[in-house]
Amino acid sequence: MAIYNSFTGAGAATLISQSSSTGGSISKILLCNTGTGDLTITVYFEDSNTPANDFKIINSVVIPAGASLVLEDNLSFNTSLFSLKATYLGDFDVIIS
Repeated sequence: MAIYNSFTGAGAATLISQSSSTGGSISKILLCNTGTGDLTITVYFEDSNTPANDFKIINSVVIPAGASLVLEDNLSFNTSLFSLKATYLGDFDVIIS
């Protein structure tokens, strides 16, 4: 089952939450810059420790306007331990499959 989301502006987002019924068995993440300027994005796994530990997949990657980035290596994770999150500056769509 694919997950589709859109985000605008600047912020932080949970793409797949810990203990999600969606599960962490994913093979691909497509990030598409839908804005008129650059998108700067970090995608990471986060555990539930206090303070939380982050394990970055990509860090402060700049995706130009009109471009996309596909991530498809070492993405599956255990949702009983981690959530999949992103911090961003810009507008983008994400498809997780």
